[in-house]
Amino acid sequence: MIRSRFVQMALLSLLLLVVACGPDTKETSDQQAATASVSSPAPSGESDSAASEETRQPQLSERITFTGFAYSIAYPAGWLVARRGPATVISQLAEDHEQAFQENPPPTRGIEVSLDHRSLEFMQNLGLAQEPTIQELFELNQAFFDWSDASPPERLEVFDAPALAVRAQGQGDWVYALMGFTNNEAFLLSVEAPGPEALDAFMPTWERMLASIEPAE
Repeated sequence: MIRSRFVQMALLSLLLLVVACGPDTKETSDQQAATASVSSPAPSGESDSAASEETRQPQLSERITFTGFAYSIAYPAGWLVARRGPATVISQLAEDHEQAFQENPPPTRGIEVSLDHRSLEFMQNLGLAQEPTIQELFELNQAFFDWSDASPPERLEVFDAPALAVRAQGQGDWVYALMGFTNNEAFLLSVEAPGPEALDAFMPTWERMLASIEPAE
């Protein structure tokens, strides 16, 4: 899973100074409603389906600034935030939040959004080229995280920088990941889901989250 294995990269390279801080937890009474929003069945009928789709997608009523990254993102009410060093994880379920930074966590049971960003020097010590392309960053991530059945990378923009987006199967979960370079750092922004159907159901919310990204004030 991205949230743990990006941290393991630091352990393997012996270069990361681990910031031993516990999860920064944010819980509200809306958590159960947010949890149910991904799996609620759609009613029959075209007009009812359209209305249900809007109801099913959670409201993005919370916002955080990524640690040391100068960008913020909106996320659903009741979701939980954990931070460690340059890594930020936003979990739909409390059980995923509690094990966000375990060394070998089990597959996610709900949706998780994560961002990790590392200096180019750090990534070069892991095998990235001295003047890397985004394609080379994708290939390094794919090999390290053991992504399989990866879709052809799609070019887009995130954090005001070019990026590659790819959908793949991870070790026990499904991933939609965006990666690129900004401010002499490599970033990996991803959403993880317990299966392809859960990932598909969350994509409209994910697209709204991506659209909400803006420079932090």
